[in-house]
Amino acid sequence: MADVSREVGHLHEMVTAAYGIFAEARNLNLKPPLQANSNFFHFAEMSDDADAPAATVAATAEPDADARDMTLHGDEIQDSFTKIGAFKTAYIRHSMELMEAIAAAATPSPLDMDELVPLVQRRDHLRKEVHERNVVMKGLIDRLRALQQALCILQGMDHANEDDVAAIASARAMEEV
Repeated sequence: MADVSREVGHLHEMVTAAYGIFAEARNLNLKPPLQANSNFFHFAEMSDDADAPAATVAATAEPDADARDMTLHGDEIQDSFTKIGAFKTAYIRHSMELMEAIAAAATPSPLDMDELVPLVQRRDHLRKEVHERNVVMKGLIDRLRALQQALCILQGMDHANEDDVAAIASARAMEEV
């Protein structure tokens, strides 16, 4: 039960992250980030020469722990892009943990034959009961059809269709009630 609640918690966090992304995109805030070393903004390393991408790649090689763990919350994060990035990382982290939990739960545990035999016997017993009930229900249905035909013959409606028979039978039932 604890595993299920943990997985539901992961799903809840993933939905919360997705909702946060949509809410942030709706109210897009383009303020500059408070963190100068944010993964999404490397203004200090940008230059006009051709070697600029190498500097940016080198700066992104060491990811910021604050953005990855989403330690900044609410008003501490000022710009929308950093918030969306933090939501994205939280979503990815929760989805990976959920996938690991699902993969761990998907591995079948070997059933002992001593546990399996009573289950098979119970299944066979339930199947037999259902079959017996079906036979009884079929007999009751056949008897009701014969009764409907007898009612039609008594009223002189040998050639009545099933709709008329059903209407007559329901009218008789209502009269008795």
